[in-house]
Amino acid sequence: MCKEKTSLAEIEEMEGNLFLPAFKNLKFVDCNKPIYKKLMYWSFALSKKKCDKWDDFDMNVAPYKKDEPIYYEFTKCPIADFAREHNLLEVMPAMCNPDYTAMELIHARLVRKTTCANGCV
Repeated sequence: MCKEKTSLAEIEEMEGNLFLPAFKNLKFVDCNKPIYKKLMYWSFALSKKKCDKWDDFDMNVAPYKKDEPIYYEFTKCPIADFAREHNLLEVMPAMCNPDYTAMELIHARLVRKTTCANGCV
């Protein structure tokens, strides 16, 4: 039997269960070490190329600077667009919050001031 309503905590748990296992397998990665920081940058740069090819997310990645944090941003998110279109924006934190855990698992820290759902980036 299907539940009538799924809580935001349950949605967040489901979202985390989709991709956090991959980050748990990367527990040996420490993004504070230069080699992993560079690999993380390359990963974001590759993601941007895929976003450009698929025309789903719009992503910007700042040039790599050895002694500065990696900076990237999304300015278009099809999930946020869908949520906005169907009046489901209250679900978006549950979709985005597992990103913090993912970064913690690879010894990085995500600093997010806004999202595509509640701001512009």
